[in-house]
Amino acid sequence: MGDASASPPLVDVVLCTNRQSPYLRQLLDSLLAQTFTDWRLVVVDDGVPDRGALAEAVGQVPNAVVIHQPPRGLPAARNTGIAAGTSPYIAFLDDDDLWEPEKLALQVSTLDATPPALGSFTAGRYVDSNGVDFGGWSATQAASSSYLRGSEPLPRIVTLMITREAVRRIGLFNETYSVGEDLEFILRLVRAGELVAVPEELVHYRRHGANMSQEGDLVGRLAGRRLLIELGREAARDGDIVAARLLRDHLGKQREGWAQHSVRFLALAARQRNAPHAFAEARWLLRSGPYTATRALASSSLSRIRTWSSR
Repeated sequence: MGDASASPPLVDVVLCTNRQSPYLRQLLDSLLAQTFTDWRLVVVDDGVPDRGALAEAVGQVPNAVVIHQPPRGLPAARNTGIAAGTSPYIAFLDDDDLWEPEKLALQVSTLDATPPALGSFTAGRYVDSNGVDFGGWSATQAASSSYLRGSEPLPRIVTLMITREAVRRIGLFNETYSVGEDLEFILRLVRAGELVAVPEELVHYRRHGANMSQEGDLVGRLAGRRLLIELGREAARDGDIVAARLLRDHLGKQREGWAQHSVRFLALAARQRNAPHAFAEARWLLRSGPYTATRALASSSLSRIRTWSSR
């Protein structure tokens, strides 16, 4: 991969971690197996308990850079990794995922062929803690307006490769978010320009549990609502009326789904006699508005009736 005095590599691979991941060596092996070799690994230690073990694992990667910092959270760690590099392309890697050997090659060639694009993303597969596949997601080309409106699912950060020019245009990750910072960043990205889809399944995204906890789901909804409201207001302040309207539409679509989540978790909290969480979900449902809340309750009731009648 060349020496440190040579020109910067084409891709900075930013890996942030705050633990000794049991999957780190597998991940690094998948990075070393890339058919595209003009990259550098930037590891940000955001409070790893055992620095020696991290250094030993990363030591197998030529020219890797390890940056130690006190625990500041994932957005700040990603910003540290981005700022440490100078490469024209930046890819994000989690400490327990795996890449197919062609991932970097296909994304680099895609971006090279479409210079106006601010980034590219791929399809991928979900795997459990044992590496067993349990489904996946596609990467379909769509206009940025479709992502802003919410008519197309946002690309996943674990598949994303962006240009450094994109960072100059939209800025870094918002460090005031502890959850949802990836969605906030990607929405700013698609507001600024277009992304290019790579349809191949090139990332194995590891999930340690099939379902999000009640508390985690609520925190995620709160972050999602906040970011859509804030980004919509920002677009309006900038005079970008089209983006503001699309983000408002996106918020409306999300409210429907969030209300259905709230009804489900409200019923679960009631069965578990978890009064604090039941109160939080009831408050969420009331804030959804009477029309949205009524539709969600009616949909939940109809679903239960169909379940009972099918028995």
